[in-house]
Amino acid sequence: MRITEIDYRIQQIDLNNVSIHYEDSTTLSNLINFKNLIKEIEKYELIFYTEEIEELKHSSIYSTTQNYLKIYDDKERKMVYTLSKYILDSLISLRLVFSKILPSPNENELSIKLPSTNNLENLLKDMNKIEKQLSIIVNDKEVNTFITLSKWEYGSYWLDIAIGTSFAISLIGSISWSAAYISSLIKKDREHTLYLQKIEADVQMLNAVKEKQLLYLDKLYEIEVLHIQENHFNNVENNERNKKIKDTIKLFADIIQRGGEFQPSLISPKEIKDSYPDFKNIEHIPSKVLQIPEKTENQQQQEQE
Repeated sequence: MRITEIDYRIQQIDLNNVSIHYEDSTTLSNLINFKNLIKEIEKYELIFYTEEIEELKHSSIYSTTQNYLKIYDDKERKMVYTLSKYILDSLISLRLVFSKILPSPNENELSIKLPSTNNLENLLKDMNKIEKQLSIIVNDKEVNTFITLSKWEYGSYWLDIAIGTSFAISLIGSISWSAAYISSLIKKDREHTLYLQKIEADVQMLNAVKEKQLLYLDKLYEIEVLHIQENHFNNVENNERNKKIKDTIKLFADIIQRGGEFQPSLISPKEIKDSYPDFKNIEHIPSKVLQIPEKTENQQQQEQE
């Protein structure tokens, strides 16, 4: 998980009045608010607290729905109080530290995860290809904006690119979605080809399958490009732009197949976030192009009647 994403998730959690208190020497109070804090931590998947939360859930504070509880076992009582204090104090500290070291977020940012590699030359090649293709897209006369490097996230392959307009961010989201969809199909095609090789299908059959796969993929690129043109531009009959978008989809698909990602800013509006694919569910991303289902025999007969 990116540092900026951890910061964003912590910012969503209310840390006011959630600490466990000593009501007296054996009684702990404010349990309800603290357990709500735990729910929020789990909701935002702050997994670095997993062990502490598991230990707390096995304690007696989770055996009651009351806001206070007498715990006569000194060891357990101290454990509950100490862990609860550690969780809250560390969240407050992280929030403070991140506010000092991280720049303010920008709605019009694109976060790019480069494919992991130990080869500096390969890393620079990927960066140059992405920069070149993004520049081609944003310099289109109907997009007409800029890209600049905003920041490189500490100790990661993530970098943030500032892009001049929300329109450009949305357009890149649509390109990313098409690339993710096609990337998942390419993976399935490769798996199918490997299966045919495993069962020792003849060379002629393998070549025929590969040829059909390439023709099908080329048709998919055309369909996805047309869909993007129709949804973002007035003039869809623009062959030069078609090629720009197609080349960008191909590059993004290659980056995605090697573990890369393209994400909007964490503070982008919902409609912008929704234009980007869910990279946690990469193998099941559908195409956004409207698919017309084939009619069944019963439906055809009903129409004829």
